[in-house]
Amino acid sequence: MDFVAIDFETATYKQFILSYGILKVHNAEIVDSLYSLVYPPDGWIDPFLSSIHGITIDMATDKGEFPEHWNRIKEFIGDLPIVAHNAASADRCFLVKTLNYYGLELPDNLWGCSRKMAEKLYKLNNYKLNNIARHLGIAFNHHNALEDARVVVSIVNDAFNKLGEDEFVKFLRTKESFIPKGGRRRVSEDEDYIHFNLDSIASKNQLDGMSIAVTGTLRSMTRNQVECLIESLGGRADDGVLKDTQILVVGYDKMADFKEGKYSNKLKKALLRAENDPSFEIIDEEAFMRMIGAEENI
Repeated sequence: MDFVAIDFETATYKQFILSYGILKVHNAEIVDSLYSLVYPPDGWIDPFLSSIHGITIDMATDKGEFPEHWNRIKEFIGDLPIVAHNAASADRCFLVKTLNYYGLELPDNLWGCSRKMAEKLYKLNNYKLNNIARHLGIAFNHHNALEDARVVVSIVNDAFNKLGEDEFVKFLRTKESFIPKGGRRRVSEDEDYIHFNLDSIASKNQLDGMSIAVTGTLRSMTRNQVECLIESLGGRADDGVLKDTQILVVGYDKMADFKEGKYSNKLKKALLRAENDPSFEIIDEEAFMRMIGAEENI
């Protein structure tokens, strides 16, 4: 299997890529690598994150901002599948937010998650990258992007070897190891939900600065994926309903309770806010998908 393993370190929480490590793999062998530091757009690195990955602003000063690296990264990756650890909630999200900040476009590559593969393969107390590396007997410098990417390669290769090609491919298609193009969540065939085509969204700035929070479980994608989608469309994904949050998207589980008059504390506060603030709106998942221009698949 040919793919690239990727890892990012960030300047601030979940945004502004500060370093990238990318490894190109052909027939289980690493054949090329790409690594660099990146200068963050506001020249600031969160001190706590700096204490974790060891990157200081002085180290990145002459490295150029992300747009100066992007063409090189795109050319290196090409159309290969991209595998990362916690792909949906971490590295893919980091990339989406950084690209969105600079007005750059996310390529239409397939993404995979080495954590999902590890959960399939191993019985561990946690599936953090360093714990998996310890289980595999791999010594590495954790939070160095290129070193982390090497562990990702080892997990993918181990999965392929232990499962065999047929089972490995089957797993990718049925166990959410790979994230479908557009960030859609795989669901069972008998689940009652409406299929939306995210590729139908016309405008990259569909949300244009709108602040949106999400509560409950969505049927079209995971929470992390919808937050990245909001950011990629020019909006702001809020962690809960803030003073300036404009829309609360309610998942199908919470909406069922909502319609029956069973309100969580979060929904009670949101209802009071909606009654007194005409600029704040509570909508369900279907209304949100239509709002961003996603067409329903018949």
